Amino acid sequence: MAATSKALSEDDIAAVIERMTEGLTLKQSCELSKVGYTNVITRIGKSETLTKLHACARDEYARFKVQAMHDIAKDEAIDVQRARLMVDCIKWEAARVLPKEFGDKIQQEHTGANGGPISYALEVIGIEPTAG
Repeated sequence: MAATSKALSEDDIAAVIERMTEGLTLKQSCELSKVGYTNVITRIGKSETLTKLHACARDEYARFKVQAMHDIAKDEAIDVQRARLMVDCIKWEAARVLPKEFGDKIQQEHTGANGGPISYALEVIGIEPTAG
């Protein structure tokens, strides 16, 4: 029988969340702890402390899975097509969980002094910028 959200302390939920750093999804961790997934998600949403802990655990989960991806790629016992599928799934998930670290999109911003517009082009061709 799964525990209700009222029976769980923040420490209990924190323990469930921290298992994510070992490569378990939150849902798998809830099942292992015999705790209701919906209850845990609800409690995470209501607590700033648990929300921050969950965000950190998701980041560590993604890093753990990326390390596992290297092991999958090296494992000669796994069929090549299956290994490719597993690696692609991990890459997709990591790009969604940590887009700045594992995402494909590169965005460049160009600004002038103090974050303002660039005025260099006008000076190069000899046009004085007009005021106001």
